[in-house]
Amino acid sequence: MQIKTVLFDIGGVLTPDPYETILLHEEHGLGHDLNLTKEELSKKLSVVWEKYATTENTSETEFWDEVNQTIGTKLREEDIVTVRRKVIIPNSETNTVFSFLTDKGIRLGIISNNTSFFYELQASMLPIKKYIDANLIFLSQEEHCRKSDGLFEVAAEALDPKSTFVIDDRFSNVEYAKKLGFDGEVYSMEDGDSLLSLVQRILVR
Repeated sequence: MQIKTVLFDIGGVLTPDPYETILLHEEHGLGHDLNLTKEELSKKLSVVWEKYATTENTSETEFWDEVNQTIGTKLREEDIVTVRRKVIIPNSETNTVFSFLTDKGIRLGIISNNTSFFYELQASMLPIKKYIDANLIFLSQEEHCRKSDGLFEVAAEALDPKSTFVIDDRFSNVEYAKKLGFDGEVYSMEDGDSLLSLVQRILVR
């Protein structure tokens, strides 16, 4: 496979997943008394997340209000902001990886299940405007569908899956992309692996 384009997930790859990290961060998480794993939390909040992840111009305040109602927390906005500043830290290799790939003539894009407010936060921390092709940004809240029900199909109409590599932190997303002809690999910041090593490896395999 000759890779011409790399599509990056954001949450879990280029920055931590926002709401999950704010709630479950080992040191600063606001939801430790819930005694929930990341998977259990995602399941409980799946309906709330899907609503905000497939709707444009939503409110973060309203999102957290619904989180509180759904899982029985009483999170305060000021506490959320404080923790967010501490735990939502971009992948330190991002600039190096983006520069490395663009120097080789590879186009870069984003494909993300996201929300209007979390994407704005994450994008402000990343060199999106410098390196990412604006025509290759595929966001669930703008396309009104997630990776599992249409977002990868939207991407497949804009570029050639056979020359596109997907980097995502969820195995199910990578497997779904492969069914549409993309290649891909799972990578998660939480594992502590090197993103640079991954992209170097996939270019020579």
